[in-house]
Amino acid sequence: MEEPMKKILLLLAIFGLFITLAACEKDPVEETIVTGDPTITEKSGITKSYTQGATTPDFKTFVIVTDPELGNVTVTDLMVDATLVDMTTPGTYVVSYSYTSQNGKLATLDITITITAADAPVIAEKSGITKEFMEGDAAPDFKTLVTITDPVDGVITVTDAMVDTSLVNMNLIGTFRVTYSYTSSSGKTTTFDIVFRINEKVVEFGNCDPNFPEGQVNLDLQGHKVILGTWMRNFLDPFWLTAKPSELNTMKKTCITRANTEHNATLGWYAYDNALNHTNEIIQQYIAGDFKADWYNINSHNLGRLADAGAIRPITDYLHYLPDYYYDINTQFGTWKGEVYGIWTERINVNMGIYVNLDLIEEYGQVNPAELWNNGEWDWQALLDISSAIKENAPTNVEIFGINNYDLGSYLIGSNGGKTIDPLTDTFALNDSRAINALEFGQELKERGYAWTAEDNTDTSTRAKFTSGELVFYFGSDWISGDPSILKPGDAVKFTLGMVPFPYGPDIVDLDTEYRLPITVGNLWVLRSDLSDTEAEKMFQYFVNTVPWGDDEEQDLRYTETMRDHMDDRTSLEAYVSASRMGYFEKTFLYNVVWGTPDSGTVGIGNVYAEIINTAGVSATATIQAALPSIQAQIDQILGKQQE
Repeated sequence: MEEPMKKILLLLAIFGLFITLAACEKDPVEETIVTGDPTITEKSGITKSYTQGATTPDFKTFVIVTDPELGNVTVTDLMVDATLVDMTTPGTYVVSYSYTSQNGKLATLDITITITAADAPVIAEKSGITKEFMEGDAAPDFKTLVTITDPVDGVITVTDAMVDTSLVNMNLIGTFRVTYSYTSSSGKTTTFDIVFRINEKVVEFGNCDPNFPEGQVNLDLQGHKVILGTWMRNFLDPFWLTAKPSELNTMKKTCITRANTEHNATLGWYAYDNALNHTNEIIQQYIAGDFKADWYNINSHNLGRLADAGAIRPITDYLHYLPDYYYDINTQFGTWKGEVYGIWTERINVNMGIYVNLDLIEEYGQVNPAELWNNGEWDWQALLDISSAIKENAPTNVEIFGINNYDLGSYLIGSNGGKTIDPLTDTFALNDSRAINALEFGQELKERGYAWTAEDNTDTSTRAKFTSGELVFYFGSDWISGDPSILKPGDAVKFTLGMVPFPYGPDIVDLDTEYRLPITVGNLWVLRSDLSDTEAEKMFQYFVNTVPWGDDEEQDLRYTETMRDHMDDRTSLEAYVSASRMGYFEKTFLYNVVWGTPDSGTVGIGNVYAEIINTAGVSATATIQAALPSIQAQIDQILGKQQE
């Protein structure tokens, strides 16, 4: 019985297990197997071309990555390979994208990026900025005078590091350069210069007549028309008062108005019939008893001729009407045989220049002589070599130095930075080696046959040969005149040949814009001789009242202003003012004594120069030392100096 029971229990256990298994059994579920591929798609409208130096874009934003099971996937840095891209170097670059899906499928995409070369940054001067200042003015903020823009960097804030002001000097008359520089993020550099000019400080000009209160009628000329005779457009000529606006000319017009009002007079002008022979014209008027003017503007070296002829009268007794600061040396300039006949007002002058025909220089392969200034003196041997090369190869009608022997020495000395007489002491200054070297050079020119003189010995003929292209060097005058027939660099005369003013001296630093004034010939105002003492005194006072006088500083400024009004931009104002007190004394009121000419009956320094130049091998130093004592004695006598 025990055995059957075991079997029954076993069967029941098996049955229960079966029931349990049957109860646990579920309905079957159908599963989907993913087989699609992931995709990487370039977004529309993305920028694929950039300028060199641009900021690197976020390449993750350029594509859409889609997983077949997960849908759109966030693009991560791991999916983007942009290691080849260099935004600073122009070229094409590939950005690679990759993504592996859940089912192990791989998607890739390449996008080509183009980097184009960037333009250089642009530095531009702002419109309306001030580039001219007066001496001593405060320096502007140079950073504010330009704009800087860059195609990549945009508008740039100008910093001190971008501005080179190392040349700035607000106290030095002349020009200086400020340089701006900027380097962009793309590596491009732009520089830009602005040139600034410092002008002499303008001071108010002095009173017209320092001896009379303004508004008071001091003299009564009874409506007389005071006539000024002149050969050039000078400081009182209406041409310059209207055509050359300046503070100086405004003051001149004020002074003329005051002179007319206060002295019951009017002012008029008379022009010489023959400008180059005005001295004889005045003398002939005197002889005929028919003066055309009351005051005459004359070449100072002809003062003695006019005085000895009786055509002009002394004005010594009226000098006290001049300002206290009227230079004594100016008085000497107008003195003849102990009497003062002429006065200076402004440095209306004739500037003697040396010009070179650059066409001939170039044609025969020579260096521009203006480049031969070395160590404060001309390279004389180089000038001789140039002369020889041209003379030996040019046609026989081409000459080298056009000048007469009496003037040649003076021109060469003046052009070499020397002078004949020290204007402060009225004594000769020929112990300077520059003077001796210049004369010995002239001697060599003459010996070689390079010094040419026109048959009629006139400057007109010499100038004509130069302008025809047959003369290498022309020694002549740059007249301050409105007459276009007279040699004048600039617009007044248009040469058909290359020409440059020559030489420039040690005080000139810019050969392209300036030239040295080696010699100054002064001009004087003189009175007609038939005036009574009373008439002459009134004329003198009236004339003084037409001049805008000033103290030393103002007078120097006035000289400078005069040159600005009357001369080409290429004129060196600094060189002029530095020598203007009495010029170089090469041709002055002592013309017949100091200079001397073949027919003057005197032995002057011009004769001495001619002797040295015309006599081969003669010692310049010894000849000068032998001749100077007697000439100096004549000068002292004319000036009324006591003999020791």
